[in-house]
Amino acid sequence: MKEIVSPTNYRLAPADMPQTPAVNVAQAYARYAAALESGATPAPDFHHAVVRHALIDALERSHAAGRVIKLR
Repeated sequence: MKEIVSPTNYRLAPADMPQTPAVNVAQAYARYAAALESGATPAPDFHHAVVRHALIDALERSHAAGRVIKLR
């Protein structure tokens, strides 16, 4: 295993922001603001949330049942 360093142009949060989980929130807000400014549809949207929740549900059911749960 080797640590992967993301290119600096991938970081939208302020450079002086400490590396904490808050960076993820700052990144999400920055992407949302950029989408609004450009007229693009902001992501994630409700559809993204539904898909992620279906995945989380399948993971939990898979673990409880001890078998693979396939998503459609």
